[in-house]
Amino acid sequence: MAARKWEEAESIELTQWTKKFLKHAKSLPLPAIEPVLGKSIAEVLFGTSILRHSAVHRLPTSATGILSMLSAAITFAEALKDNERAEKVFTIRTQLKASVEEIVQHQNLLKRKLTAQLEDIARRRAELDELE
Repeated sequence: MAARKWEEAESIELTQWTKKFLKHAKSLPLPAIEPVLGKSIAEVLFGTSILRHSAVHRLPTSATGILSMLSAAITFAEALKDNERAEKVFTIRTQLKASVEEIVQHQNLLKRKLTAQLEDIARRRAELDELE
């Protein structure tokens, strides 16, 4: 950082940090990052790149996509041993997931009601056709 005259970590883009981190990952001291079960450091960092890219470019993202990005953020925070932020993001993800499930259930209920109403209309039309 000093060689590039960066005075603080925020002076560099996240995508540059991930590249630098990957480049020097093997030379970092063991306590610097917590291994994540089933994921390489590259996979952990890639998740943060997707999150940043979507936010910076304001990409439309599905609720499932947001949940996935939040999971990536949790994994990243855990890898950095930042349990406080990991817990906060986990809480947000849990609340969002509950809201999404509630909305999906409500949509399914509305679809069932609509289907029942359309079937009733079709039945009444058939009755009217018979009366003609």
